[in-house]
Amino acid sequence: MSEVSSSCIRRVGILFAGGPAPGANAVISSAALAFLKADIEVVGFLHGYSKLQDFDEEKSPLLEGDAYEMLTFSSIIGARNRRGIMIGTARQSRKADSVSRRSRRSRQIRTAQKDVSRFA
Repeated sequence: MSEVSSSCIRRVGILFAGGPAPGANAVISSAALAFLKADIEVVGFLHGYSKLQDFDEEKSPLLEGDAYEMLTFSSIIGARNRRGIMIGTARQSRKADSVSRRSRRSRQIRTAQKDVSRFA
């Protein structure tokens, strides 16, 4: 811990991306606690990288409560026992997700058509 507290770091950000994971809140709250004890501000980016990828200083600024929240001692108390991921998560962009879902569905349909045609 002395390495963290002796550095020039004043603020860190925590972002969670990927699917649901057991223990995610324990990891997030433990990391936040370590930084807070070292007098380092902790920013929790909400819903993974989704707000960051759309960031535009003028058109789409990052607003506290919408894109991020400041993690404090009081906000992480009991976080380990909460359901869901306390700061949210994202897997991939919505556009990429819908394209991948459509292509997967198209493959399933083509495969089903081939299977059916064998029996005709």
